[in-house]
Amino acid sequence: SEKARIPKDQLFFLHLFVSVHLLLTQFGERPFQDKIGSQVRMLLFEPWDPFSVDAIKSEIFNCLSRLEPRIQVTGVGLRDDSDINSVHVSIDYKIVGEPVSQNVDFLLEKA
Repeated sequence: SEKARIPKDQLFFLHLFVSVHLLLTQFGERPFQDKIGSQVRMLLFEPWDPFSVDAIKSEIFNCLSRLEPRIQVTGVGLRDDSDINSVHVSIDYKIVGEPVSQNVDFLLEKA
């Protein structure tokens, strides 16, 4: 029987999707993996000001740099969507060894 093959770019996007979930994992939440996680969930509930925006951006950048060595994060953008109680996140990145920049956008809900 022939195995199904997932194209490299789709497989990488799947890995990045899993890495985005790591942003919402708090330190110590995973048994025996206390170094996996971030403070993003906690920071979402801070008052929305330039300091909290910078803290969230830094935490996203640092978390992905630490836990996802296959990419190089080149930019993180945030936009408050308080009407729907969430934050819109945009991450620009390059796959290591590839010249093309890519982008992933998603919402983080304050729940």
